[in-house]
Amino acid sequence: MILTVRNILLIAATACAAALTGCTLEPHYTRPQPAVAPDWPQLPPAPDQSATVPYVDSESLKASMIGWREFFKDPYLQKLIELALQHNPDAQIAVLNIAAARAQYRIQRAELFPKISANAVEEVEKFPAAVAPLASGTGTGSIGAPGAASGSGVFRFFDVGVGFTSYELDVFGRIRSLSHSRLQQYLGYVETRRSTHITVIAEVASAYLTLLADRQLLKITLETLNSQQESLKLIRMSFEGGVATGLDLHQAETTVATAQANIAQYRREVAQDRNALVLLLGTSLPDDMPDGTLLDEEHLLADLPAGLPSDTLTRRPDILAAEHNLIAANANIGAARAAFFPSI
Repeated sequence: MILTVRNILLIAATACAAALTGCTLEPHYTRPQPAVAPDWPQLPPAPDQSATVPYVDSESLKASMIGWREFFKDPYLQKLIELALQHNPDAQIAVLNIAAARAQYRIQRAELFPKISANAVEEVEKFPAAVAPLASGTGTGSIGAPGAASGSGVFRFFDVGVGFTSYELDVFGRIRSLSHSRLQQYLGYVETRRSTHITVIAEVASAYLTLLADRQLLKITLETLNSQQESLKLIRMSFEGGVATGLDLHQAETTVATAQANIAQYRREVAQDRNALVLLLGTSLPDDMPDGTLLDEEHLLADLPAGLPSDTLTRRPDILAAEHNLIAANANIGAARAAFFPSI
């Protein structure tokens, strides 16, 4: 095989283009170091100890590793959280944002590959029998076929084409930088969904505990009203017997009226708490809500170990989302730099 100068230049240009395709003009990203101590704080030694002891046992279960199902042990609260994660509008918006970001990333990544187009054309012409022979001689590439009973001719022409419409050699990494930016934005939306889920879980748990607290206060107020009514009966009997004064009777009546007003207030707050839960869930409350659940029951919440390591900050979804957005902006810098150079 004889290589001409033109072939050598073409091969060299292709090799250079292939080598430059792996280049990028993005600034090198380095995660900033957190301004917190990486180790546990040391407590002063106890009187019966000669050395300091760590604040938390390193082998103990970390609070950051406990899921919401392990922390919220109440079965009804778990059911509420599951409904909220499925029907809450904010959670649904977060999922849709992920789907949109994934589609945008796939569209941008497709720019790295050539665009292929295909077309097919079929032309059919029918001529009378008198002019059919003339028409068959004028068309190039046409296929003639005799007509049916009328004796006319039918001529068909087929044309099929496949080709590359456009393709840019990503020599300076502009398209790959844009694709990298879209990928980081997609990952940021994934972390935002986790943050939204955590927020929804916390709000549902807070609303449920508030409902339990108001229901318990309502129960206590009803018991107080019964006690005050019994006291009012005794004071009224004492007043009628001449033992108690009118002031004592009016004070007892005021106490009963205050308890009745508190009952109306707590009933209203219980109804508002239920409506707040419905708003958070995005659907109606389940019908099997227990009536006797109290805040001081042991199965509501799990105990957490004391202390959290400083590297927990690097696992927070809002911080991870901010980091992905920072990397995406870093990739956009590379795309902007590559835009100064010619595109091939």
